[in-house]
Amino acid sequence: MGWGPHFNYLMPERRQHARVKTCNLVKEVNHAPSHDRIANLIDLSEGGFQFVSSAWIPSRKIFTAVINLAEKNKQIPVIVKVVWSRMVRRQTVVCRAGVSFLKIADDDRQVIRDYVSYASQFKHLAA
Repeated sequence: MGWGPHFNYLMPERRQHARVKTCNLVKEVNHAPSHDRIANLIDLSEGGFQFVSSAWIPSRKIFTAVINLAEKNKQIPVIVKVVWSRMVRRQTVVCRAGVSFLKIADDDRQVIRDYVSYASQFKHLAA
């Protein structure tokens, strides 16, 4: 773990896992498929991800999502919990949020771990 900037002083980095920037999609799965929402992933780690959505996502919300890793030609189903969320733009509702995985298959976590490990070799992708 490293030290990360927080306001104007340094505090211990809270993340347990390395993360990388990504330009993939994530789908929030609802009970009725017509209510599923697509969002843009910002970064990804084996512990969770950050995304931008056109809908407000409240903190502590638990939902099922499907991560689309285009580079691996893989869709990864997960159950996540929103750890934090912020309204980025109010007029058109743009929400930025971070989630942690509550449930993910071991082999899917390994796919993400390998993806992060490979992508982190390229400095422009290190988050």
